[in-house]
Amino acid sequence: MVVSTSDMAEILGVSTRWIQQLTKDGILIQESRGKFHLPENIQRYIRYVENMHEDGGQKIDYNKEKALHERAKRKIAEMDLAEKEQLLIQVSEVEKVLEKMVGLFKARCLTIPAKVSPLVQYETELPVIVGLLKKEINEALQELSDHYAGFSQRQTGEENEPETS
Repeated sequence: MVVSTSDMAEILGVSTRWIQQLTKDGILIQESRGKFHLPENIQRYIRYVENMHEDGGQKIDYNKEKALHERAKRKIAEMDLAEKEQLLIQVSEVEKVLEKMVGLFKARCLTIPAKVSPLVQYETELPVIVGLLKKEINEALQELSDHYAGFSQRQTGEENEPETS
């Protein structure tokens, strides 16, 4: 038995627009334009409703899903643009830079005892020893800071141009 879109809507208790949407989504199949084979499509609709209940009873809203998909695509495009404009950095690149910076800082800190020990070997004044250690530690921290500033400038394109006076 073949029925029209409006008859199918009436039999299933839904709107004709919903029948059109179900057809577009492949849930219902038309025999020909606006005509549906009733027994087959009733079975297909029953399976659709059963699947909805298996999925937690949530009806998938096509427009909502489409909006979510478009929002995700927009975010990806914005991130790509930000990366191209060097406003966004890949995590892997940050990891490499941090690994290098920490390695350099560690190596620099490990040189402090060898560098300071000859200077404090015969020193008896604690403030002088502390001052020498602080000086070396501050130099190591300054090197770390300079390295970070160099990386930051490369990422933002703010290369220091020579001043012309």
